[in-house]
Amino acid sequence: MLSCAYLRCLFIQRTCRSFCIFQRLCFVFVSDRLFLVVVFLVAVSVCVCRRQYGVLNICQDPNGVLACRPYGDSYLLLKSETVRLRTSFASRDTGGGTAKLASCEWYAHVLLEYSDPELQDVISVGTKSKRAVSSSRISNYKEVQYHGPVEFARDVEAIVVHKRHATDKAMMSMVEQFCKQNHCNMFMMEDDGR
Repeated sequence: MLSCAYLRCLFIQRTCRSFCIFQRLCFVFVSDRLFLVVVFLVAVSVCVCRRQYGVLNICQDPNGVLACRPYGDSYLLLKSETVRLRTSFASRDTGGGTAKLASCEWYAHVLLEYSDPELQDVISVGTKSKRAVSSSRISNYKEVQYHGPVEFARDVEAIVVHKRHATDKAMMSMVEQFCKQNHCNMFMMEDDGR
């Protein structure tokens, strides 16, 4: 990622000759301070035309969506003002074919797919009665698709690093270099108790 300016999907990684991987990071996007999105991507140095996929953290869990932990334990916060209007949302993983699609302005029909505990969490966070709740109650993760390139310098607000990387000097050096190169912040993940 240090030599790349854009996020690349796994399809591009497998089909392009030149690529770089920055550990197994998840990438996150904040939409109007209500949703966090985890995107399971790796960085590759060519081709920016394909969609980038992610998952919506409806409860604003600062430790990411538990169901997506296999994709990585750290993530990027993306700037809503640069990616929100070119993002589509799904009620679940679109790989199964039964997901309902939505935009940020037209999302009510997707909310009908949420379980009662998920809706309770969305209301708690959305009304600010709670800053965040654990993502352990998310039954089906909500997929997100970014259309167009996700450029690090333009679209990344911060990188959130899992605390297990704190003692890895090489990793922390790469994170600091990434932040300096792309004018973004770095945060160490909170103790998640998982």
